[in-house]
Amino acid sequence: MKRLAVVASLVVLGISLYFVWQVQKSDMSTVVVRESGVRLPVRLAITEEEISTGLSETRALSRREGMLFVMPESRQWSFWMKDMTYAIDIVWIDASGGIIAIDESVLPDAPPHVQYQPPQPANYVLEVAAGVSREIGIKPGGSIEIGRVER
Repeated sequence: MKRLAVVASLVVLGISLYFVWQVQKSDMSTVVVRESGVRLPVRLAITEEEISTGLSETRALSRREGMLFVMPESRQWSFWMKDMTYAIDIVWIDASGGIIAIDESVLPDAPPHVQYQPPQPANYVLEVAAGVSREIGIKPGGSIEIGRVER
């Protein structure tokens, strides 16, 4: 009987670990700054709901993580800091990983609501803690390599 309980526990643990791995596999990726070689783990925002929510439900962002918005098409997207409580850098990225522009140290939103847009169409938007883009070598004209983004 004790052996059966151990086997059942191991099966449940294995199934749990598999589902945790699947969630992590589908919700995370990595960007690599080509000029500096810095690797940055990022949470993915792909669905309309994830893109709309963004980082607004977080209270902080570590200096070694970010959120990558995978936009449905190349466009001059508008972002704002609705419900944010800390400053971030917004990095606008084209389809090839080229860095179009950076809005640095964007402060939490206060009326009137400021909207941020790239100077040309973007396919990806990377948000990192304020100052991180400069620290890890992200700059306009540079490029990043984007890891797996499928779900």
